[in-house]
Amino acid sequence: MKEPTGFRWNRQRTLQPVGGKLGIVDRQHAHHLIDRLPETQLSALVGLLETIVDPVAAALRYAPVDDEPETEEEKQAVAEARVWLQRNGGKGIPHDEAMRRLGLE
Repeated sequence: MKEPTGFRWNRQRTLQPVGGKLGIVDRQHAHHLIDRLPETQLSALVGLLETIVDPVAAALRYAPVDDEPETEEEKQAVAEARVWLQRNGGKGIPHDEAMRRLGLE
């Protein structure tokens, strides 16, 4: 098998980067490895890469749906919050003010 540009085969028969452009070489190596994967393994790799690049989005994508019914206590709390917002012009508490009130400034 011919090695991709910027690589050479070492004694362990693995590709080794050549030269000083490690970031570019690493990216080329990753592309080379992806090109060698069978189609059946690509979706697993894509899921892994998505998790590495944006772990929060991946966690949300796979999080279970909150299907618990809202309790009466929760409904009351939401109603009180809406009344409070209406009385305050539809604006919440600015972050700095909330931190001050909590003694966390």
